[in-house]
Amino acid sequence: MEFEDSTIFSIDRQASDTEARDMASGSQRRRDVKTVFLEVNHNEDTIRIDTSSSAIRETLKTKIEEVFSILTVEADWIEDDDELTASRFADEFTKTDIEDDDNSILSAQLRQTNTQPSIPIALSKQSEERDIRPVLAKFSDEIADINLQNIRKFWFSHLGTNARVKIEENIENNFLRLNADIKTRSETRQDQVSETFHEDFGIPLNEKIPLHLVAKTRERLISQMLKGVSAYEARYIRDDDLVKTLTDDLGVLDKDDVEHKQCEGCGNIYLRDYDMCQKCGGNLEVFYNSFELELSKSGTRRYFEKLVKDEGLTYYGQKREGIYGREFEFYQIGDKGEIIRVLLNVEGGNLTPGSAKYLRKSIHPVLVLNPGTVIDENLIEEITSEVIDLGDLIEKDIDDELPDNYISKRLHSVARTTEKRISDNAHDAFKQLGKLVTEPEDYSGGEFEQDAFHIIKQAIVSTEQWGEKRRGNQPDGFGELFFYRNDNEYFRSFAYDGKFTTKDEINMSSKEAEMLRTYALKIYKSDEVKSSDSKFQNFIVITNARPGNFGSVGAKKLNGMRKWNGIPVLMHSDFLLGLYIGYNENMELIKDNIHDFYEQLYLTLNDGKLYHQNIDREYYVHLTREDAKVFFENFRNEASVSGLDITELREFLEKDILPV
Repeated sequence: MEFEDSTIFSIDRQASDTEARDMASGSQRRRDVKTVFLEVNHNEDTIRIDTSSSAIRETLKTKIEEVFSILTVEADWIEDDDELTASRFADEFTKTDIEDDDNSILSAQLRQTNTQPSIPIALSKQSEERDIRPVLAKFSDEIADINLQNIRKFWFSHLGTNARVKIEENIENNFLRLNADIKTRSETRQDQVSETFHEDFGIPLNEKIPLHLVAKTRERLISQMLKGVSAYEARYIRDDDLVKTLTDDLGVLDKDDVEHKQCEGCGNIYLRDYDMCQKCGGNLEVFYNSFELELSKSGTRRYFEKLVKDEGLTYYGQKREGIYGREFEFYQIGDKGEIIRVLLNVEGGNLTPGSAKYLRKSIHPVLVLNPGTVIDENLIEEITSEVIDLGDLIEKDIDDELPDNYISKRLHSVARTTEKRISDNAHDAFKQLGKLVTEPEDYSGGEFEQDAFHIIKQAIVSTEQWGEKRRGNQPDGFGELFFYRNDNEYFRSFAYDGKFTTKDEINMSSKEAEMLRTYALKIYKSDEVKSSDSKFQNFIVITNARPGNFGSVGAKKLNGMRKWNGIPVLMHSDFLLGLYIGYNENMELIKDNIHDFYEQLYLTLNDGKLYHQNIDREYYVHLTREDAKVFFENFRNEASVSGLDITELREFLEKDILPV
């Protein structure tokens, strides 16, 4: 569409392609279309792209620059930040000498007060057209901070023209903007009010202002840089030493130098690295030097790993996990048996409502590492009690003010919160499973898989629920055991599936046995096994019945697999009851000797053998409550041997053996 000053393009794009059932004509294919508007203003030399998708906006902008050989910049970002004075805004806003002033502040809403409890507060004399700045000055001294980041919105008047201003603080994109609605139809008068406000208050209206320029703090600047900086935005970054620290010293950012070139002959502009003009063959001259910054995921991982080890914690490596078709990458860190997953919450790998629900239900202990500012704050609050602000961490580290327990403190907080939830759920599950012994007629079996999960989860914190997080048939859960033996590391994983029955013994069909084989094969081929050092060793069937034909049907099918060479386990619900009792009776001993605990549990699952043995086709390990008792006896014996107090031994040697 052609207008006097501009041309508007309407671009339709397919948003979805689904099949929906229609009552009259049966299944129909439906393609939803969304429209993107692009306006080119000839007089102002501006391009406006109207879309809610930032990816589409960036793609169109890049293509326009490449096709037309032009350089575009954000039109609503401030042009000259030398004229930006946040302190002048606060001074002008709390001015008391207002008798001959052309400006008046008629009302203001503050986000919070300095009182306890902190509350939002509003002051207004708008109906009387009276200036409230003397009152705000009193508030500034005693009750609330009067600054850009604590003001939600305000009304002001300039020579009789009123304006409403709402302060937008966009943490996600690191800008602050005073969105002004000036109550006049005259564009000339609007410009006069805007210019005067900028001159008097030191802040422009309706322009994006980088947050770090308003806050004037290095932490805010670090936060912006961690979120990524375009070649245009880089002009606001004037701390070369900080850029060098983040890119070269700490390695958390990748820096790419950008040269904008123009042909001396035809004037074509090039954003790519060409040696000569692709149109006329002329020489290219650099007219603009800049750089781009992007968060380095690998560099951030190495930096975080170093800090983890500096605190005496253990870094167990990375773990990839698929949840509802989306892959997440976690760092695994631990201390004295407490293993916590750390999620770098960045675009493309950040939390979704589905993943947050799964992590909450599975009681995954997750510590969220945010690059400078909080993303998806509501989702984070659902699954964890702690967030590490990477910007805050880096600033403290640069200033040598990082506490020795900065990460440890948060790790233990997440562990305690998670442990409480796990303990409560395990206790409830224990009471429910106990009905199988005391009141079998009152246990329906509807929560059998969930009860089994909660008891196993308390003993093995890495246990995951798999039934709901993936498409297709999946076993109920998956877990890993990690332990040391003779200076060697062992990573052993297992899968489990619940089989509740109202019969006295298992009567497994060939179809059910084939399903177990399918489950085992899926585990063997899963990313959790392929992308880690873990060896998939055991497939556990949890039941409330006697073995029946499990050996001749279920175990035989699993042992007959060519690709998987593990051991089937039939675990009676009585073993889970014994596991719960033994774990809670020996909790402190287990925490201090977690590797011995996992090793003895692994040996229990494998008939006392550390390595796989040649077995007959119907072989399996059957675990009952009596086996749980033996398991804990073996653990206590092993823990007492390996739990020798080294400090006492050293003091004994120095006192009675070593010469003075």
